[in-house]
Amino acid sequence: LKEAPSELVCRIVLASQTLPNKENVVNLSDWLGKVLAEHKDRAAENLVHFLRSRFMSETGQPLTTFRQPPPLPSSLDEADICQTFLLALNQAPELSQETTRQVRELEILAQQRHPQL
Repeated sequence: LKEAPSELVCRIVLASQTLPNKENVVNLSDWLGKVLAEHKDRAAENLVHFLRSRFMSETGQPLTTFRQPPPLPSSLDEADICQTFLLALNQAPELSQETTRQVRELEILAQQRHPQL
Protein backbone atom coordinates (compact mmCIF):
# COMPACT_ATOMS: atom_id res chain seq x y z
CA LEU A 1 0.00 0.00 0.00
CA LYS A 2 1.21 3.45 -0.83
CA GLU A 3 -0.97 5.06 1.82
CA ALA A 4 -2.28 4.19 5.25
CA PRO A 5 -5.47 2.11 5.01
CA SER A 6 -8.73 4.00 4.64
CA GLU A 7 -12.08 2.79 5.93
CA LEU A 8 -12.88 1.52 2.44
CA VAL A 9 -9.65 -0.48 2.28
CA CYS A 10 -10.40 -1.97 5.71
CA ARG A 11 -13.85 -2.99 4.53
CA ILE A 12 -12.44 -4.55 1.36
CA VAL A 13 -9.87 -6.55 3.32
CA LEU A 14 -12.56 -7.73 5.74
CA ALA A 15 -14.86 -8.63 2.86
CA SER A 16 -12.05 -10.69 1.35
CA GLN A 17 -12.09 -12.84 4.49
CA THR A 18 -15.43 -14.24 3.37
CA LEU A 19 -14.36 -15.41 -0.10
CA PRO A 20 -14.78 -19.12 -0.74
CA ASN A 21 -11.44 -19.37 -2.58
CA LYS A 22 -9.02 -19.06 0.34
CA GLU A 23 -6.01 -18.88 -2.00
CA ASN A 24 -6.86 -15.26 -2.82
CA VAL A 25 -7.76 -14.15 0.69
CA VAL A 26 -5.53 -11.60 2.37
CA ASN A 27 -4.31 -12.87 5.74
CA LEU A 28 -5.74 -10.22 8.06
CA SER A 29 -3.00 -10.48 10.70
CA ASP A 30 -0.25 -10.27 8.09
CA TRP A 31 -1.92 -7.34 6.34
CA LEU A 32 -2.36 -5.43 9.59
CA GLY A 33 1.27 -6.04 10.54
CA LYS A 34 2.46 -4.88 7.14
CA VAL A 35 0.45 -1.65 7.03
CA LEU A 36 1.40 -0.82 10.61
CA ALA A 37 5.09 -1.42 9.89
CA GLU A 38 4.96 0.70 6.72
CA HIS A 39 2.72 3.55 7.84
CA LYS A 40 3.09 3.46 11.65
CA ASP A 41 1.01 6.11 13.44
CA ARG A 42 -1.08 7.06 10.41
CA ALA A 43 -2.13 3.44 9.84
CA ALA A 44 -2.75 2.88 13.54
CA GLU A 45 -4.89 6.01 13.79
CA ASN A 46 -6.96 4.94 10.76
CA LEU A 47 -7.40 1.40 12.12
CA VAL A 48 -8.40 2.76 15.54
CA HIS A 49 -10.90 5.09 13.88
CA PHE A 50 -12.32 2.24 11.80
CA LEU A 51 -13.02 0.14 14.89
CA ARG A 52 -13.99 3.01 17.17
CA SER A 53 -16.69 4.05 14.70
CA ARG A 54 -18.31 0.67 15.40
CA PHE A 55 -18.55 1.44 19.14
CA MET A 56 -19.08 5.18 19.46
CA SER A 57 -21.72 7.64 18.30
CA GLU A 58 -20.74 10.81 16.50
CA THR A 59 -21.05 12.69 19.80
CA GLY A 60 -18.45 10.45 21.42
CA GLN A 61 -20.95 8.47 23.48
CA PRO A 62 -21.04 4.67 23.45
CA LEU A 63 -23.54 3.35 20.95
CA THR A 64 -26.82 2.17 22.37
CA THR A 65 -28.73 -0.87 21.24
CA PHE A 66 -30.92 1.48 19.19
CA ARG A 67 -28.16 2.38 16.77
CA GLN A 68 -26.40 -0.35 14.86
CA PRO A 69 -22.71 -0.01 13.95
CA PRO A 70 -21.66 -0.20 10.32
CA PRO A 71 -22.15 -3.84 9.35
CA LEU A 72 -19.35 -6.32 8.90
CA PRO A 73 -19.83 -9.17 6.47
CA SER A 74 -22.28 -11.52 8.17
CA SER A 75 -19.89 -14.47 8.26
CA LEU A 76 -17.30 -12.56 10.32
CA ASP A 77 -17.33 -12.43 14.10
CA GLU A 78 -16.92 -8.86 15.37
CA ALA A 79 -15.14 -9.99 18.56
CA ASP A 80 -12.60 -11.97 16.52
CA ILE A 81 -11.98 -9.01 14.23
CA CYS A 82 -11.52 -6.71 17.24
CA GLN A 83 -9.11 -9.14 18.83
CA THR A 84 -7.07 -9.41 15.62
CA PHE A 85 -6.94 -5.61 15.16
CA LEU A 86 -6.03 -5.00 18.82
CA LEU A 87 -3.30 -7.64 18.80
CA ALA A 88 -1.73 -6.06 15.72
CA LEU A 89 -2.07 -2.53 17.14
CA ASN A 90 -0.47 -3.57 20.42
CA GLN A 91 2.44 -5.22 18.60
CA ALA A 92 3.00 -2.30 16.23
CA PRO A 93 6.51 -0.86 16.49
CA GLU A 94 7.28 2.78 17.15
CA LEU A 95 3.82 4.24 17.81
CA SER A 96 3.66 7.67 19.37
CA GLN A 97 2.33 8.16 22.89
CA GLU A 98 -0.84 9.72 21.51
CA THR A 99 -1.52 6.79 19.20
CA THR A 100 -0.78 4.33 22.01
CA ARG A 101 -3.32 6.19 24.16
CA GLN A 102 -5.91 5.89 21.40
CA VAL A 103 -5.25 2.14 21.15
CA ARG A 104 -5.76 1.79 24.93
CA GLU A 105 -9.05 3.70 24.73
CA LEU A 106 -10.14 1.45 21.86
CA GLU A 107 -9.33 -1.62 23.96
CA ILE A 108 -11.60 -0.34 26.72
CA LEU A 109 -14.45 0.26 24.26
CA ALA A 110 -13.97 -3.16 22.68
CA GLN A 111 -13.98 -4.86 26.11
CA GLN A 112 -17.17 -3.05 27.06
CA ARG A 113 -18.84 -4.36 23.93
CA HIS A 114 -17.16 -7.78 24.00
CA PRO A 115 -16.28 -8.66 27.63
CA GLN A 116 -14.63 -11.91 26.51
CA LEU A 117 -11.74 -9.89 25.02
